[in-house]
This record gives sequence, structure tokens and C-alpha cells, in this order.
Amino acid sequence: GETVDFSGKKLTIECKAKFIGDGKLTFENLGSGSRIVHPHMQSQTVPYVISRWDSNGEWITEPSTIISTLTQSRTQGYAPTVNDVDIYNSLPDNVKNQNLISHLIISNSSGIDVFYPKATFGSYESFKNNNVKFWYPRDFYGDMSNCIAFTAWDSTDYYHGNYVIGGSTNYGSGSGVCFYRNDGGVGHDGGVIGGFTPYRCGESGVKTYQNEVNGISQRCYNLRFIDINPIETYYDGVDLNADYGTPTERQHDYTLAQYAWNNLPTNHIVSNIQAYKTHGVGIFGDGSTGFYRDIYASHSRGAGIFIKGSGKNFKNLTSIQNNAANTPGENQIILDGANIIDGVNIINYTQPTGLAIFAPNSTVTNLNAPSVPSSSINIGNIEGLVVGNLIHVQPNLANQTSAVYLNVVNTSVASKREDTIKIGPGASEVTRYVISGSSPRLTMRENHGDFGSVNIAFSGTVLPDEAVPDANSYAVYWDGTNLTALINHDGVLTRQKLTT
Repeated sequence: GETVDFSGKKLTIECKAKFIGDGKLTFENLGSGSRIVHPHMQSQTVPYVISRWDSNGEWITEPSTIISTLTQSRTQGYAPTVNDVDIYNSLPDNVKNQNLISHLIISNSSGIDVFYPKATFGSYESFKNNNVKFWYPRDFYGDMSNCIAFTAWDSTDYYHGNYVIGGSTNYGSGSGVCFYRNDGGVGHDGGVIGGFTPYRCGESGVKTYQNEVNGISQRCYNLRFIDINPIETYYDGVDLNADYGTPTERQHDYTLAQYAWNNLPTNHIVSNIQAYKTHGVGIFGDGSTGFYRDIYASHSRGAGIFIKGSGKNFKNLTSIQNNAANTPGENQIILDGANIIDGVNIINYTQPTGLAIFAPNSTVTNLNAPSVPSSSINIGNIEGLVVGNLIHVQPNLANQTSAVYLNVVNTSVASKREDTIKIGPGASEVTRYVISGSSPRLTMRENHGDFGSVNIAFSGTVLPDEAVPDANSYAVYWDGTNLTALINHDGVLTRQKLTT
């Protein structure tokens, strides 16, 4: 609870020893240009922590086994909170009530550089500041707060120029880095850059806060998130959502009439994210604008990439064996809005349930998905033939299928599915489908059994005249026991029995 007021002086504070204590220490009114070098926060009390990982680094999913890992340590796990919904109600009261932090707050002190911050069950907060930078956190074990946070709990102002640059954090009950009500403006001034690695956070690796605190929107805009490598975070690797949960009117922010839920103009720049083995989503976000480039998610138990909203540009998305929990209905890449997507790579060694990619309203160029069945791909449209569109869906093996399943947004183009199956040396079978009643319906089968023939599907019901709209074409249907052709000859329709 101690506060040090520096009265606006520009200082360099060289920390030669740890700050040891439970609670909060506040530095306020440091002058612009001040530097804090080698701060080290450490709790006085040794906390109770859990580990969600076994000796092989695999996720422990049985609640009783997780609780059995409870131990007192500042560095061997994170302190459980109400966010740990699978175990919280079964925790001893002394663990539920420990509420332990060793927390340095930098307040009303814009233009500050913090070099090499450390923590042994500790954390840092920049409160209502601009241009505060945390450089290369290291040997950092978080407490029951966010490891590093930029906050503005009681202000309707937006803050900018705040960064975490490089380094890493370990554990912590909250996120590795969390932003509240920051807006980097047209220059995207603020965010996380420089190769930051959050490891085994109790929440997300990097997060922009959602919705309101104290009746004030904490949503963030125009930040940059570049070169981030979240590893085994309990929630999401990177969570850049602005809206969360049931739509409610935003306070001190854009209204729902201006921007629908999950479609705010967040406009973040997101590049070179490599999320590994997260318990939740690898890379999670929303918004109606923004640019995502070189996004890589591997072995997440949830979706690898899940971005809501429309109007964004994506370049080079890679998903490797996501939905590792094999949850029914979970998809590996989810882009539910209308976006432009250039470059998608999907690699699965075993195919989990759900879809490999669900982007029914987006245009995709350059889709590469070896060993993925066609029924696992649902995309809106494919373009890019001029620049060399390349689609690989399955390898050329005798018992597998190369296919693409298109749910085309443009209603002037028939939705279709086409499979090419290798049936032997130098031979293949092609089957063509249309999407009818949300399911593939066979229309043609070519070279079945390598007989060189073509099988054409007939309608099982009598066709109306409008079934053959094109001149000089025909369709065939069953009329009772009669096979009948509906023929359009130069716009004149006739019906001809083919069999009786």
C-alpha cells in the first residue's frame, strides 16, 4: 500500500535489490524520460499454485489430478482463481482466499522506460499513462494479476504509445500482457512487439480487454501485435476481441447502431504470431478492420485461429493439428465474416472432428490442405487463378480422395463439390456433386471402375418446365415407370418418353 511521489522529476532508478512484499507499491509522478532499470518484484508470502501439465508437458484434464498438484511455490505454477472453473469450487478455502500479489504500479508518469523487469510471483501495471515501455522482461514469474498491464479503470480517455518489447513471462493467474482502453491512432502506436513469449499463463498470453469496467468501455483500437510466441496458455494464446458475450450497449464507445457486435473497427496490425499448444484458441479476435499476416497455430486444444467479424485482410494462415481435444463441433480455422484471405495451410496428421476451415463468407486464394477431406473445407469463394491459385486437399494415394467443397457466396455460381479418386495405376474416377438441401448430391460419375463410361444422375421426380431454362439442352427424369426427357429446343419445350 505504499506510494512514492517523485514530483515530476526525471530520474534513473537503478534497482540493486528486490522489492519484497505482499500488496501494491505505487510510483507516481515520475518525469517524462525517467528510467527504471532491473526492478524485481517478489511476494513475501509463498503462494499455493497449481500445475496443469504433466511431466511430459501434456495437459492434465482431470480436475482431481490438477488439484493434487497444489503446492507452495513462487515459480512452479500459477495461483488458481475463479477463472479456473473446472476446479475452483473444489479448492480449499485458504487457496481460494489467498488473493496474493506483489505489484508495482506506475501512475501518472508518461514517457517512462522500464528495462529488464523481473518478478518472483510479482507483476507490473502502468496506470493512465502514455508512452510507457517495458523492455525485455525476464526471469519473470507472475502473481495473481496480469503479469504486465496497461490500465485506465476510471478514465474515458484513451492511452497510446504503451509497449512490451521482447522478453518473456511465466505463469501468472492473469494474462502475460493485457491492454485496457488503449488506442494507437493512425500510427498504430502501442502493443506488443519484438519477440515476446508468454508461457503457461492462467489466462491468455496477450489480451485486449473486452467490454466495460466501472461502466467504461475498455476496448482497444489501432495497436500492433508483432512477433509473439504464446506457449501452453490456459485460455488463448493471443486474444484481441473487443466485444464478448451477449450484445449489450457499449458505454463511452461506439454504439451498436454504429457497429454491430464483434464488428468494431479495432484495426489492429497482427503479424508473425506462433501459438503453440494453447488450452483455448491459438489466436482469437474480432472486428471489422485489421490486417493479419503470418499467423501460425499448432496443437491448440480449441480452434487454432478464430477471428469474428468482416472486412479484414489475412495473409498466410497456418493450422497444424488444432482442435487437439477433438471436441465435436469445434473447427480448426474459423473466419465467420466476409474477409479476404490469401494463403491458408492446413496440416493434420490425424483428422479431428469438426471442419478444418470454416469461412463460408470469405474469398480464399492459395489453399493448401494435404490429407484433409473435402467435407472438412467450407469456404465462400476461391479466386486467384490468374496469379496461380493452388489447391491441395489430399495426397495422391490409392485409397484417398482429392476434393474441394465450395459453399459459394456468389449465388450466380452453382455451389458444387468435385472429387478425383485414384482407382489404380494410371486411372482415376471423377465424381461431381451439387449442393442440394445443404448436402452434396451426385450429378455425374466418370470412369467408375476404369470402364471409360460416364454415369449421369436422373431426377427421381417429374421436372417442371423451369428445370431446363437453356436453349438446346435437356434433363432426364422418372415419370412413374417411364424415363422421360424434358427437351428445350431453341426455347421450345417438349417431353419425350425414353422408356416405357
